[in-house]
Amino acid sequence: MSLYPDIKFNSNLIENEVCTITYSGTLFKNNSESVTIVYGYNDQWENTTHQEMQKTENGFTTDITILNYNNFNFCFKNSNNEWDNNNYQNYTSSISKQELEPAFIINENIID
Repeated sequence: MSLYPDIKFNSNLIENEVCTITYSGTLFKNNSESVTIVYGYNDQWENTTHQEMQKTENGFTTDITILNYNNFNFCFKNSNNEWDNNNYQNYTSSISKQELEPAFIINENIID
């Protein structure tokens, strides 16, 4: 799945599931040795964190467990503190709710 030409997700972003993100944007094209993804949730960048990505022949990649929020916001920086932040707009993607199988509830009456 891809919302941006140089950023690929292995699937839709679904709450509480692991997603593999591959980044092949400007920092990769400019031969950065290392890239970190900086990410948070919703408009206020809640639970902001950063994670080192692994360099591959196709770009930098990492696995992230998507938390239970509405939106995933992210950007990238290299070891020279150069950023790819979508021209100061940051990257964002909506998060889908996890679809649960319908549950059956059995009501057992206890009779004396």
